[in-house]
Amino acid sequence: MKYLCFQFEDCCFLTRQAQITAIPIIISPTITIPLNYTRILEDKTFIKALQNTLFFAILIPPLVLVTSVYLANLINKITNRRFRSFITTVIYLPSIVSPVAYSFFFRRFFAVDGFLNTLLMYLGLLKEQQNFLLTPTGARIAIIMICLWAWTGYYTVCQAPPLSRSIQHTIRSERSTISRLRI
Repeated sequence: MKYLCFQFEDCCFLTRQAQITAIPIIISPTITIPLNYTRILEDKTFIKALQNTLFFAILIPPLVLVTSVYLANLINKITNRRFRSFITTVIYLPSIVSPVAYSFFFRRFFAVDGFLNTLLMYLGLLKEQQNFLLTPTGARIAIIMICLWAWTGYYTVCQAPPLSRSIQHTIRSERSTISRLRI
C-alpha cells in the first residue's frame, strides 16, 4: 500500500512540475508513417532479414510437410504394432525435446571437430575442417536441418492416422469395385 502511495505522490509531483515548467504534456502528433517505411526499405540489414525470413518461410513448411507425409506413409506400412509404436515415438521425440537439448546437439554436429566435419574429411569432400555455423550457407543448412528435425515428427504423428484411414478406405472401395466387376 505504501508503494502505491509513493507512486501516486511521484505522479502528482511530476504533473505539478510539468505544469510549473510549462512542458507541453500533449503535443499534436506528426504523421511519420511514410517516412518510416521509406527509411526501413533503405536499411540493408532489414532487407537482408526480410530475404532470410522469406527464404525460410517459403522453403521449410513444404519441406516439412512432404517429409512428414512420406514418413507417415512409411509408418503406416509397418505391420508389427509394437515396432510401429516404437518408430512413431522415435520420430515424435524431437518435437517434445527441449530446444536447448537439440541446439546443443546440432552445435556439436556442425562444430569444427564435430561429426559433419569428421565425416566429410573421411570421405575426402573437405580438405580442412571448417566452422559451418559461421558461414551464411552453412548456417542456413543448419537452420533447415534443425527445423526439419524438430517439426517433422509432430506433423508425421498428426498425419499418420488419417493417412492410414484414407488408405484403408481406398483399399475397401477398390475391393468393392473389383467385386462388382466380377459379377
